[in-house]
Amino acid sequence: MIYYVIKNDREIYLLTIYSKRDKENISDEEIKKLIETYCR
Repeated sequence: MIYYVIKNDREIYLLTIYSKRDKENISDEEIKKLIETYCR
């Protein structure tokens, strides 16, 4: 699983990479925190 954010046509942020088996361990809150921290 690759999580990324496309901010606009020129800015794409890689947030994190997880294996498929770890998918259940990823919370929505964790992804939101990453977005808030790195994509301002």
